[in-house]
Amino acid sequence: MTPVFTLVALESFAQHTLLILWHKVMVYADLAYLYDVPAKALNQAARWNLEPFPSDLMYQLTAKEKQGELERKISSHCKAIASLIDVIRQLMRVPDGSPRPIGLMADIK
Repeated sequence: MTPVFTLVALESFAQHTLLILWHKVMVYADLAYLYDVPAKALNQAARWNLEPFPSDLMYQLTAKEKQGELERKISSHCKAIASLIDVIRQLMRVPDGSPRPIGLMADIK
């Protein structure tokens, strides 16, 4: 089987690279997207061929770390949704006092 080589622009890598604690990090789903392969296939291929990769190149979260990350995301999303609901309630609130008449008012004599 002849290997297939794909050229990917360096700018694409830069857009998908994160800087976390002064380390450049790329999520495997983004890397799979850049190479146009399913993320599951990329992850599986990396697991089967660990020899060519340095030990510090790949890092996989533990179940506890994944749970913590998920809880953090849900918490931040809940806060954002709650603030949106508050804004909508403020916009729907009738101002104090008598309601203003609807339409144009003209002082005709």
